[in-house]
Amino acid sequence: MQVGIIDNVTRDYLKDANVFADAFNYLLYKGDSVIKPQNLRTMSTAKLTKKNGEKELEYVERTRDLLREVIVQLL
Repeated sequence: MQVGIIDNVTRDYLKDANVFADAFNYLLYKGDSVIKPQNLRTMSTAKLTKKNGEKELEYVERTRDLLREVIVQLL
């Protein structure tokens, strides 16, 4: 895959909280169910940016990104 090409299929697949939790539990916790889908929160990918030489900030949406926040309790 070329750098900068939007991978809509993967992004759309990982939007499902169950799929996201399952994938990252496998990658990070050897398949243990540490990340719970109900504890995931989708975060905005918009960010403030400033163009060179301009004084005003503007929001730029990074639509290809998927950003999630989760709190896990490790025993």
